[in-house]
Amino acid sequence: SVLSLCRVASTRDEELPGMKTQFLKRAKETIHSDDGLVPQLGATLCRHPFSASNEKRALEMLHEATQIELEKYETTLEEDNDILRARREGILNKNSKDRYVDDNSQLWSAIAVRRGEKQILHHYNTLASIGLEILKQSNDDFDTYKGMLEASLEDPKPFLGVV
Repeated sequence: SVLSLCRVASTRDEELPGMKTQFLKRAKETIHSDDGLVPQLGATLCRHPFSASNEKRALEMLHEATQIELEKYETTLEEDNDILRARREGILNKNSKDRYVDDNSQLWSAIAVRRGEKQILHHYNTLASIGLEILKQSNDDFDTYKGMLEASLEDPKPFLGVV
C-alpha cells in the first residue's frame, strides 16, 4: 500500500538494522506458493509499523502527499458526489447552464473515476490524520494505533469519507 511505501521512504539509516531483522523474521513466517515465489513477502514486510517514530514520519508524509494531490482537483469529492447524484436523479436537464449537463457517457465515466481517485486519497488522508492523532498522544498508544490499523485493513470500506 501507499503507507508501506511511506514507511520505507521515511526510514532513517539507524533504523535499517531493525527493519532487516523484522524483514527476516517475517520472511520465515511468509507462506511460499507452489511455484516457489513469495507473493506475500513485500506486503508482509511493510504491512506493520516498524516503530512509532518511523510511523509518525510515514503518516506525515502520507498526509502531506494526499493533501497536495487533493488540492490539484478543480472540484471536491462532495461536488463530484452532488454532480453524479443530480445526474442519477435526473435533476440536470438540457436547458441547464451547468457544465456537466452533456449526456456524454465518457464525461460521466470520467467524473466517476475522478470521484474514485478522490475517495482513495481521502481514505489515506483520514488514515494518516487519525493515526497521527493517536501517535501524538504518547508512544504508549502505539498498540492502540496498530489495532486501529489492523481493523482498517480488514474493513471493505475503511475511511472513505463522504461517499
